[in-house]
Amino acid sequence: MSLERFIKKPEDFRSHEGDGLKPVVLLIGAQGVRTTCGLQGAAFALQRLEHQVWQVPTAMIPWPSSHGPSAAFVPQDADFKRLIDDIINAPWLDQVGGIFTGCLASATQVHEVARLIQAVRGLNPSVTCLCDPALGGTEEEAVNPDLLKSLIEKLFPLANCVTPNREELAVLSGFSAETEQEAVAAARLLDVEHVVITSAPALRRNSMANILVEPGLATIIEHAQVPNAPKGAGTLLSALFYARWLDGAAPADALKKATASTFELVARSVKMAGDELLIPQNQGVLLQPMALINARRIVEAPARA
Repeated sequence: MSLERFIKKPEDFRSHEGDGLKPVVLLIGAQGVRTTCGLQGAAFALQRLEHQVWQVPTAMIPWPSSHGPSAAFVPQDADFKRLIDDIINAPWLDQVGGIFTGCLASATQVHEVARLIQAVRGLNPSVTCLCDPALGGTEEEAVNPDLLKSLIEKLFPLANCVTPNREELAVLSGFSAETEQEAVAAARLLDVEHVVITSAPALRRNSMANILVEPGLATIIEHAQVPNAPKGAGTLLSALFYARWLDGAAPADALKKATASTFELVARSVKMAGDELLIPQNQGVLLQPMALINARRIVEAPARA
């Protein structure tokens, strides 16, 4: 029996724009043992949407802090540099068409990741980079100041998009982000072309929102709040948004689809009594969500002096 009917042809993996195979995504962040946060959830989402993923671990944790205290194992700076050196010198580096950065453990790691991004762009200037800050704290004093400074000065200038949650945005910008107008104004201060604010304020009661801030436009996408929601939805949403953006969707359309998928997956995980996101069990919603969401334009407040 011929196997040809079971094997996809290369054109079946093409992006929406038909330029060729879907690009490899270089996924950089913390690896956990019992969690769907970080690399695991993002990798699953990207792979489910048919992107090849190369994973670069920046730390190893048994589980996220939301599940209780745990020790983080961070590679020595010299070891991490050697890892980046090997990737930069890899003969397949030109296959990379997207870079997604998550949790970085030190300013040195930020420097090395920035060096890697520049090396990839030396081969493919059109590579897009998304940075999910994953600061690990909601108060400025809880964040390593050297790490924060390096993110803003070295990584953000290389990013096409950053995806902080509301608390991270306040720390990064130094301004409040408690209303949608404040959040948009704070996002503008980051000086990145596209900013997606997750866990953002919503106008409707018992609702949450994601806000897309792009040149000359801000769009808010609201959904019902899910009580007792597991952690990690922000990184998953960022990965889904990024995958659809890489596939050629307009940023607002990509965020609408990612929001619907993430909301539905969170709701299903809670209904199944999961204390983490049950992604494999509900993976169909990554491709075709059924949830209804509300999107609208935001009227921005005057720019801050």
